[in-house]
Amino acid sequence: MKVNYQRSYLTLYPPGSPDDLRPEAIRDICLQRALDATFMNISSKTEFSYVYFGSASGVFRAFPGRERQAGNDTAGECGNYQLHRRPWYKNAISVQKQLKILVDTGNSMGSELPPNYPPDAGSTLLEVSSNIVLKMLKTVSPDDFVDVATFNSSGYYPLGSQVQVSSSFDDSEDSTELAALEASVKDRLARSSPGLSNLTGAILNAVGTFRDAPADTLKVIVIFTDGQFSPLTNTTILTAQILAWPVKIILFKFPLSGETDPFLNTTLLPNFICGVQGTFELLDAVDSTRNPLYAIRSFYTFMARTQLAVAKNQSTWSARYLSYSQPLNGTSVTYPAFGSDGQLIGVAGIDIYPEEFNSTLRDSVYRALETRTAKGNMPAPVASINLACSYQTAVRSEKCNGSPSVANGGVCKATDSTGLQQRVCCDSCQLATTDSSSKKNLVLKVVLPLAVLIPLILCIGYFLIRHCSGDGGGRDKPINNPPPDT
Repeated sequence: MKVNYQRSYLTLYPPGSPDDLRPEAIRDICLQRALDATFMNISSKTEFSYVYFGSASGVFRAFPGRERQAGNDTAGECGNYQLHRRPWYKNAISVQKQLKILVDTGNSMGSELPPNYPPDAGSTLLEVSSNIVLKMLKTVSPDDFVDVATFNSSGYYPLGSQVQVSSSFDDSEDSTELAALEASVKDRLARSSPGLSNLTGAILNAVGTFRDAPADTLKVIVIFTDGQFSPLTNTTILTAQILAWPVKIILFKFPLSGETDPFLNTTLLPNFICGVQGTFELLDAVDSTRNPLYAIRSFYTFMARTQLAVAKNQSTWSARYLSYSQPLNGTSVTYPAFGSDGQLIGVAGIDIYPEEFNSTLRDSVYRALETRTAKGNMPAPVASINLACSYQTAVRSEKCNGSPSVANGGVCKATDSTGLQQRVCCDSCQLATTDSSSKKNLVLKVVLPLAVLIPLILCIGYFLIRHCSGDGGGRDKPINNPPPDT
């Protein structure tokens, strides 16, 4: 295995071209480069440990830098790493849940897309919705319950039966476990109907299906709509039913051209959403098309906050799973990070491969894993669920002063002398090769996580918060202290 102890390397999400990155990816690449110094401080050349940070934007940064293979192979493709699907990432931000996804199919949902959507978005909001839902389904975890339904002026229509995700869930494109549900989404989210949709009836129907749900599963309803629904009615009864469980309502609204009330402030929706401690958010037209899971990160933020409460703020150990880049079964120790706005930034982690240890150490690790309470996809008792109202009322700007430009390829030119192509290392890197003797000291990887993960998270949050807070005027100060490789 070839590694570089001078810098971390990046792996990108599809389509994965360093020359065509989304602004949120450029920002994360720049800001989180300052983590190299921390990565180096907690790593050793004689005791191999693999530390990493997976951003909510989809960028994956790992140390020591490790060569990836280019091409179409699935064992390390440089621009095809979908971290939101990986067990370590999901383990850090998820609990056992019953997820209901509702898609509005009325009014403009089936009309031609407004001009503020990119050309590759498809032809209708239903196509955009379908793409988001299909990507969401790939991020469910073992023991989750999930189903999808549509609603319009005529009624509420489940797209098949509820699915309980198995303990051996495969999130690959070839997986068949959710195939029937995915096929229904592709087929039935292509048709719309006229008239104002009945949102009240849809939520009542969805809440009613929780009757048979296990008590210790988090109950979440995610709604995608253009906002053109009938005025809410019977909200007192509806609110009481939602709070009795409780259920988290997250409503995502697509932006439309020429609308005078994009945040629906003049309707009853704000009172209803805050009355049930729900969330309302206006989606970004471009993000929802080109980086859908980033566009709906408030859903994953809520999941991560709940997971952290269930884990009592401890780092979480995953169940064993097959490594993405090598034929080894391992486990990960992870912890989520949040920004100054409370949104999920990403997940920090350290990998452990017990089968590479000697028998005595391997047995010790497995015994330790058995005693961990914060492990795997955990149940979510009602007492651990903290609901709070979040209602967006104005357009948000995520651009920070001094942010890197697309022209700079995601590099902070003031501090960085290495190009992005040198970070996304495919096939031709000049790296040292680790020898087998490095395996004998892997005990560091068992002891290290608890001591460094939380400080690492605080470090990440500090960089991001100071960068966007305007402290000192320009680019944030920590990034002006370049790590040794520059």
